Amino acid sequence: MPMKTFLTPLIISLAFVIAAPLIAQEAAEVEATEAEAAPAEKEMVPTYTVESQNGLQFDSDRNVVTYFEKVVFRHPGQGLTVTCDKLEVERNPNAGKIAANGEPESDLKSAIAIGNVVIVKIDESGKKKIGKSGRAVFDAVTNDVVMTEMPSLLEKNNLIKATSPETIFILKESGKHVLKGPQTTDIVQADDKK
Repeated sequence: MPMKTFLTPLIISLAFVIAAPLIAQEAAEVEATEAEAAPAEKEMVPTYTVESQNGLQFDSDRNVVTYFEKVVFRHPGQGLTVTCDKLEVERNPNAGKIAANGEPESDLKSAIAIGNVVIVKIDESGKKKIGKSGRAVFDAVTNDVVMTEMPSLLEKNNLIKATSPETIFILKESGKHVLKGPQTTDIVQADDKK
């Protein structure tokens, strides 16, 4: 057997023995670099959602999306659900830019609910308030809801109703409420015998 034929398999075997760990190490380094370069995948949770039965219309001049018929607006972060006949969502032109607090600005500037408005607000302690009005505006900067056009508010067993078209109810982000204008309150005493 010539020497050349005998050494060829030996050289190839040595090449695999030496190269295999180097190739594996290089592959691991490439994977580590790719993992560092790739942004960490986070679960995308929507800030708010809107459902409607009759589509939507986008006005690019005003940066407003209008939803029609049996509209449901949900903002889980605020414990807020609004149903209405029509909803105008004004989008924030600075969406995604970094705000003064270091957080990216929201896509939402305000949401205006029109016609047969029903609002369910659950505060941090789990207490529920139910409001009804002809119109309501959710301000995404203050996270307050301003109810107009003869609003009413049910909290526990107490029903507060506007008695004038000028009356305004404000549901604060904290869950508290502010009432401005003439109203009446029906207080129902809880029956402790049950």
